[in-house]
Amino acid sequence: MKRHLSATVSVLLWTLFVNAQDKDTITTQKKLGEVVIYKANTVTPVTYQNLNMKVIDQKNTGQEPSFLLSETPSITVYSDAGSYQGYSYYRMRGMDQTRINTTLDGMPLNEPEDQGAYFSNYPDILNSISNIQVQRGVGTSKNGAASYAGSVQLFSPDVRDSAKTTIGGGYGAYNSYRLFGEYQTGVRNHKALYIRASQVATDGYKYHSANHSQSIFVSGGLFYDKSTWKLNVMAGHQKNDMAWLGVADTLIAKDRRTNGNLSDEKDHFFQGLVQLQNIWQHRAVGYRVRSHLCLLCIQGQCAYMAHRDC
Repeated sequence: MKRHLSATVSVLLWTLFVNAQDKDTITTQKKLGEVVIYKANTVTPVTYQNLNMKVIDQKNTGQEPSFLLSETPSITVYSDAGSYQGYSYYRMRGMDQTRINTTLDGMPLNEPEDQGAYFSNYPDILNSISNIQVQRGVGTSKNGAASYAGSVQLFSPDVRDSAKTTIGGGYGAYNSYRLFGEYQTGVRNHKALYIRASQVATDGYKYHSANHSQSIFVSGGLFYDKSTWKLNVMAGHQKNDMAWLGVADTLIAKDRRTNGNLSDEKDHFFQGLVQLQNIWQHRAVGYRVRSHLCLLCIQGQCAYMAHRDC
């Protein structure tokens, strides 16, 4: 058994933006919205694509986001178990995910250990994503792994949306299923809260390549005239049967579901993430000052079990 514990804490303070105003006085007030950082637009010299979230929601059945991303240009994907759950890997422009900058609200999701971004650590994460932008090549992100291939920017739920409660589920091939529930309060007295919990599982396409995973996503916000605070808490727990070893062609010819790993090779993994974001804006005579402050903490714990007779 091997245990691994990694933690990283980063404090990111964005540059203040000071812009001169045309008028000497400012008589109007505008409430601050959601935190949006480093997102490309039509005037940004970056090749980007904003994914249609209505289409994503229709196709999302709890599978790894990599498979939905592969429907966009220059992205390919494969999985260990031959199913849509568990460990999957994707490439952009031929480069693996250690060369793809992956962020949530502008803060890195790439692992501190090997710089890879593994969506399997946060099962059913797409259920709590309000927007996705894919940038190909060096883009606008300044944090996390270098974007040699490009970047995938995820944006957390807009907690300002109207109140709702949703319960859902689905069942598919190889005993695959997803159950989830989410609750959102909408803005009440400058406060808002979003909660989502999910469980996904599958027996896998290969023999003894099952996955059983749970996740939770909590997002809360405080909205004032000059300041906005947002807290994201995300955690995922998974139990995987291993299926990463290669299989000889002769065995595949006999049975395509053959697994090169033993049935007692298993992986248990937990990862948690906490983000605290703040936007503060001050307007004085002739100037506008806007600052972004973000705190990020990631912690993971893993146990790998295997037994082989010599």
